[in-house]
Amino acid sequence: METQSKDLQQIAKQKMQATATPPAPQTAPAAPVSFNEFERVSALPPNHILNVIKSMKEKQAKQVVWFNFNLPSNGRCGYPKEIKIRELTTEDEKILIKEMFSSKENSLLNLIAKCAKFEGQPNFDWENLTTFDQDYILIELSAITFPGEKDINITDSENHKVPIKLNKEDLNFVVVPADAEYPFKVELPETKFNWYLNFTTLKKLKEIDKAMKALPDDILTRLLISIAHATEKVTEPQGETIKFDNYFEVVKLLDALSPSDLKVIIEFFNNKTSTAYGYKLEKEYYCADCGKGGKIELEPLTFFRVTI
Repeated sequence: METQSKDLQQIAKQKMQATATPPAPQTAPAAPVSFNEFERVSALPPNHILNVIKSMKEKQAKQVVWFNFNLPSNGRCGYPKEIKIRELTTEDEKILIKEMFSSKENSLLNLIAKCAKFEGQPNFDWENLTTFDQDYILIELSAITFPGEKDINITDSENHKVPIKLNKEDLNFVVVPADAEYPFKVELPETKFNWYLNFTTLKKLKEIDKAMKALPDDILTRLLISIAHATEKVTEPQGETIKFDNYFEVVKLLDALSPSDLKVIIEFFNNKTSTAYGYKLEKEYYCADCGKGGKIELEPLTFFRVTI
């Protein structure tokens, strides 16, 4: 019986082996397809992606919208008061960031030349802009490209960090009056000189920076150099014009003024021709930590900037 049982088990085992599914034959792994082979079998036309990108850029160019703005200089500085500005494109931002990181001169001015224009003046020299007109254009570029509320933190008098929100509506716009005398004139109390001052332009600002490289870097020196570059003319009480060949001679004249005369012209320059016009920003705040609040003056271009 035991022998018969073993024979039956052997027969069953042979039948199971005969009916089992044979193992699948092993195949060699497929060779990786190179980009060149993919391109050979592609049904797309040559340079398909390049053509798509070109088409995208052409559509973007067609969709450009120009907005009209009135500059704070109000047409008093040798160029129109109305300017057209378009929003920044992705390409504009890339170029700007690249130029700023490489410290390329005139990076912001190059951007303005692309995104702003005067009707009928295609070859306008953008260095003739006043400094406050440049800031105004950059703020408007920011507002139309990156609209919406901005969250910032300020530091109050108790050194507490206070969160506040900024909106474009918080900006106060100050323009040069249409009937204002320009160049501006200030009479000095002691010498009775009449001092005529222009606005500082971007071109003059470059000259000031260049002059400062060879001079002591202090606030008063820079201030006198800036006033000298802004000086249109100086007349004596009888009306005779004091002649000078270069701005160094104007600096010498400023340095020779009495303290009272110098104080008057510095205050006039600061309040009338330096930071008087363009956008101003004052914001009320409340500190929950100390229970105090107040009003703080902020620099608009610090928060409404063209790069994020």
